[in-house]
Amino acid sequence: MAKSVLLRMILARSNGFKEEKRMRTMLFAVLVSALTLGSVIGVAAAEDSCRSKAIGKDGKPLAGAALSSFMTKCVRDACEPRAIDKNGKALSGAAKDSFMKKCQKEA
Repeated sequence: MAKSVLLRMILARSNGFKEEKRMRTMLFAVLVSALTLGSVIGVAAAEDSCRSKAIGKDGKPLAGAALSSFMTKCVRDACEPRAIDKNGKALSGAAKDSFMKKCQKEA
Protein backbone atom coordinates (compact mmCIF):
# COMPACT_ATOMS: atom_id res chain seq x y z
CA MET A 1 0.00 0.00 0.00
CA ALA A 2 2.81 2.41 0.86
CA LYS A 3 4.45 1.67 -2.48
CA SER A 4 1.31 2.57 -4.40
CA VAL A 5 0.97 5.90 -2.51
CA LEU A 6 4.62 6.67 -3.18
CA LEU A 7 4.21 5.72 -6.83
CA ARG A 8 1.16 8.01 -7.16
CA MET A 9 3.08 10.90 -5.59
CA ILE A 10 6.00 10.40 -7.98
CA LEU A 11 3.70 10.22 -11.00
CA ALA A 12 1.77 13.30 -9.86
CA ARG A 13 5.00 15.22 -9.42
CA SER A 14 6.36 14.19 -12.86
CA ASN A 15 3.07 15.23 -14.52
CA GLY A 16 3.41 18.61 -12.82
CA PHE A 17 6.91 19.01 -14.24
CA LYS A 18 5.65 18.14 -17.71
CA GLU A 19 2.86 20.69 -17.39
CA GLU A 20 5.31 23.34 -16.19
CA LYS A 21 7.67 22.63 -19.08
CA ARG A 22 4.79 22.82 -21.56
CA MET A 23 3.69 26.18 -20.11
CA ARG A 24 7.23 27.57 -20.31
CA THR A 25 7.49 26.47 -23.92
CA MET A 26 4.17 28.12 -24.77
CA LEU A 27 5.16 31.34 -22.98
CA PHE A 28 8.47 31.44 -24.86
CA ALA A 29 6.69 30.92 -28.19
CA VAL A 30 4.21 33.70 -27.43
CA LEU A 31 6.99 36.12 -26.45
CA VAL A 32 9.03 35.38 -29.59
CA SER A 33 5.93 35.82 -31.75
CA ALA A 34 5.03 39.11 -30.08
CA LEU A 35 8.53 40.53 -30.54
CA THR A 36 8.67 39.45 -34.17
CA LEU A 37 5.24 40.85 -34.92
CA GLY A 38 6.12 44.13 -33.22
CA SER A 39 9.22 44.65 -35.35
CA VAL A 40 7.36 43.74 -38.55
CA ILE A 41 4.60 46.22 -37.74
CA GLY A 42 7.18 48.93 -37.02
CA VAL A 43 8.95 48.36 -40.33
CA ALA A 44 5.65 48.32 -42.24
CA ALA A 45 4.63 51.58 -40.56
CA ALA A 46 7.94 53.19 -41.54
CA GLU A 47 7.51 52.11 -45.16
CA ASP A 48 3.92 53.37 -45.27
CA SER A 49 5.11 56.64 -43.78
CA CYS A 50 7.75 56.99 -46.50
CA ARG A 51 5.29 56.11 -49.25
CA SER A 52 2.79 58.68 -47.98
CA LYS A 53 5.52 61.37 -48.06
CA ALA A 54 6.52 60.52 -51.65
CA ILE A 55 4.86 63.51 -53.31
CA GLY A 56 6.52 65.74 -55.87
CA LYS A 57 6.66 69.56 -55.92
CA ASP A 58 3.62 69.63 -58.19
CA GLY A 59 1.55 67.68 -55.63
CA LYS A 60 1.45 64.46 -57.63
CA PRO A 61 2.77 61.14 -56.29
CA LEU A 62 6.33 60.29 -57.29
CA ALA A 63 6.87 57.45 -59.77
CA GLY A 64 9.74 55.53 -61.33
CA ALA A 65 13.31 56.52 -60.51
CA ALA A 66 12.21 59.49 -58.40
CA LEU A 67 10.08 57.23 -56.18
CA SER A 68 12.87 54.66 -55.90
CA SER A 69 15.43 57.32 -54.94
CA PHE A 70 13.08 58.94 -52.44
CA MET A 71 12.17 55.60 -50.81
CA THR A 72 15.86 54.66 -50.45
CA LYS A 73 16.68 57.98 -48.80
CA CYS A 74 13.60 57.91 -46.58
CA VAL A 75 14.26 54.37 -45.32
CA ARG A 76 17.93 55.22 -44.73
CA ASP A 77 16.90 58.30 -42.75
CA ALA A 78 14.45 56.19 -40.72
CA CYS A 79 17.15 53.60 -39.89
CA GLU A 80 19.95 56.06 -39.07
CA PRO A 81 18.76 57.11 -35.59
CA ARG A 82 18.30 53.46 -34.56
CA ALA A 83 21.95 52.57 -35.33
CA ILE A 84 23.16 52.59 -31.73
CA ASP A 85 24.98 49.97 -29.67
CA LYS A 86 23.89 48.52 -26.34
CA ASN A 87 25.67 51.34 -24.48
CA GLY A 88 23.81 54.07 -26.37
CA LYS A 89 26.71 55.11 -28.59
CA ALA A 90 26.36 55.48 -32.35
CA LEU A 91 27.54 52.50 -34.39
CA SER A 92 30.40 53.01 -36.83
CA GLY A 93 32.27 51.10 -39.49
CA ALA A 94 31.29 47.54 -40.35
CA ALA A 95 28.79 47.31 -37.49
CA LYS A 96 26.90 50.33 -38.79
CA ASP A 97 27.01 49.06 -42.38
CA SER A 98 25.66 45.68 -41.30
CA PHE A 99 22.89 47.24 -39.20
CA MET A 100 21.87 49.66 -41.95
CA LYS A 101 21.77 46.87 -44.56
CA LYS A 102 19.60 44.71 -42.28
CA CYS A 103 17.32 47.61 -41.35
CA GLN A 104 16.85 48.71 -44.96
CA LYS A 105 16.14 45.15 -46.08
CA GLU A 106 13.42 44.85 -43.44
CA ALA A 107 11.88 48.18 -44.44
